[in-house]
Amino acid sequence: MPAPSKKDRRSEDSDLEAESLILHRLSTDASGTSRIQSVGGTSTTPRVTDAYDDLDEDYEIKDKREKLPARGVLEDSNGSTRIDKTGRPAWLRGVLEGDVPGMRGRGAGMSASMAQRNRKQRARCMKLSMLVGGGLLVIGAFAFALGPKVGVSPHAIYDYMGDKWYGDSGVMPFEFNKPVGYPGFYTTGVPPDFAEHMTRTATAPTQTVGSSPMQTTIPGFQDASFKPFEHMGPLTPYISSSGWGVDDAKYAGTPTTSSGKTCQLTQAHMLHRHGARYPTAHGPPDVLRDFLRQNPNLRYSGSLSFLNSYKFGVGEELLTPVGRGQLYDSGVKAALLYGKLVADDLAETDANKKPKTLFARAGSQQRIVDSGLAWLNGFFGANWTDSTSFEIQIEEPGFNTTTAPEFACPAWRKPENNPGGAMADKWAAAYLQDAVFRLGPNFGGAALNSTLLFAMQQMCSYDTVAFGYSDFCGLFTKQEWLDYEYAWDLKFMNGNGATSPLGRGYGLGWVNEFVSRLTSKPWDPAVQTSENSTLDLDATTFPLDRRFYVDFTHDSTITSVLAALDLPDFDDTFAVPDAGKGVDAKRHFITSKAVPFAARFVVEVWNCGEEWVRFKLNDAVVPLGQYKDCEKRADGLCKKESLLKALSGRNSKGWWDKCRV
Repeated sequence: MPAPSKKDRRSEDSDLEAESLILHRLSTDASGTSRIQSVGGTSTTPRVTDAYDDLDEDYEIKDKREKLPARGVLEDSNGSTRIDKTGRPAWLRGVLEGDVPGMRGRGAGMSASMAQRNRKQRARCMKLSMLVGGGLLVIGAFAFALGPKVGVSPHAIYDYMGDKWYGDSGVMPFEFNKPVGYPGFYTTGVPPDFAEHMTRTATAPTQTVGSSPMQTTIPGFQDASFKPFEHMGPLTPYISSSGWGVDDAKYAGTPTTSSGKTCQLTQAHMLHRHGARYPTAHGPPDVLRDFLRQNPNLRYSGSLSFLNSYKFGVGEELLTPVGRGQLYDSGVKAALLYGKLVADDLAETDANKKPKTLFARAGSQQRIVDSGLAWLNGFFGANWTDSTSFEIQIEEPGFNTTTAPEFACPAWRKPENNPGGAMADKWAAAYLQDAVFRLGPNFGGAALNSTLLFAMQQMCSYDTVAFGYSDFCGLFTKQEWLDYEYAWDLKFMNGNGATSPLGRGYGLGWVNEFVSRLTSKPWDPAVQTSENSTLDLDATTFPLDRRFYVDFTHDSTITSVLAALDLPDFDDTFAVPDAGKGVDAKRHFITSKAVPFAARFVVEVWNCGEEWVRFKLNDAVVPLGQYKDCEKRADGLCKKESLLKALSGRNSKGWWDKCRV
């Protein structure tokens, strides 16, 4: 058998590389029919998840950012095991453009390069067959194909966008605890050196910096009783909520029956945001960074004089050390609160007589995966892989995942479906006018505007969680921090919350999965929204027999889940205040309280003779008496059957239908 030439090997390697880099992007043809197209290269689709730092989006970022290639082939596998884990609903499945013989209608997204490689392989096989006796090989091939397959279960067939994959002994075509690719764009920052800049350790000279790794006090701040770091919207370092209307000191602990009998915890569901991170790309921080780099000769004065030596050192997208610590600490806390639930699961076997595991899920963006890893290390320690099935779902256009639902919603690209950005822009331009006049004379002769100032407010948070402190924090007044917080509220409530055109639809997928887990009933594909059907229809990748579940996600997703739960208290109507009027201080939804860094939404199920359910958002009880089907109780609990009744009509309200247009 002649060996392939160097040219053939190079061509084959190029084809394999092109195949592994294929991304699936959503497009719509002239008739309005959605389809999945296969395109080579890097996806240019803007990312839609997480803290939305893009108040001004009409500028171009030209800096180079690290990107890991998207992988569509299993590690240590050949091309025959190529998979497509999109899990898209039937109405969104496309057809293959072009006509590859034998592939019509499979919808597997095979590219032209794959077809070309197949033709080359067939040609080489024909030549080889002629040399060694094609007839015998053909007969042998037919005998192998039609005969029994050693080690292959004929029932283990998994459908990925129409392509069939035969699983070995019923094993899904990927391994738990391993990344699936698609980590998103990110860059690393410069190393922290807080010890060299700790000029003030606390508000008083006799105090140390304390146990916190960062400095959140602002020396010289005019109102010592006000804590700006508790009013920074989704960039707020994690704090327990100040409460949602229940007396948490009395009722956040173990509930009891009317006769005084202690209830027993039987199940818990946790939806967890990632920890503190660097800025996301294409937001005001990038505007500030570009301005400073493009104007190196400006000389700043007064309170802005620190800019003369300031270096923009944060990276993009990745967790900071503080973020990893937040998730590790959360894992430790969860182990103390819910450790017995997990231990009881680990002591049992599933329906396949295999040991149960803690089942955790995360989106594939690097900060989400890293958050899950830090949490699991906090919960179990370094041996967490022995007891955990860590499922990583792809976050990329064309793939379904409940932890990043926008990617499954074609309509998210329409500006009218995300009015929160423009509303926040308008509000920032209004509330920062005093700061423009106050700080403008110290800005080195350059024009200062609200975008740069909003970026400086953000950099107070980002520099602090990355490096331990920030000189930007002392530039703003108490009222400007409160107004800054409200800008984020406008952004989130009208972009992903209950008043957003698509907010409830975004959160519906997780609520559907939650109800399946709560009732131990299989997920229903008839009501699919952003859920991954391939994964949710398999008991291995969507088990229903666990006492504890944890999913790692984004602040935007938690906001949408609260909207899809249809809780009246989180149905605030936010508008840009008129000139001279302040913000609504009595609003329920406040991003600093609801979705700070490392936020967590927990549903607990308690057996008190009857089954009761309790919602907790950032450690504080959310009263369920706001549902008409739940009785108003001081402890905020609701009977499980009453909660299910309150949620029963969620799929008939047309929320996800708005994504189809």
